[in-house]
Amino acid sequence: MAEALTKNRYGTEIFVDSVGVRDGDLDPMAIEVMDEIGIDMSRHKSKRLDDLM
Repeated sequence: MAEALTKNRYGTEIFVDSVGVRDGDLDPMAIEVMDEIGIDMSRHKSKRLDDLM
């Protein structure tokens, strides 16, 4: 959610990426909440920290 909010606010002014300790499906509630404020996260793919190293 933080990545989507930041990208929505700053666009391409800054590089934004986020990772977690494990990958997996997004929480459907997070998708719904972000949709309520006009941010589509339905195609977001989670990434692990290991993927960047």
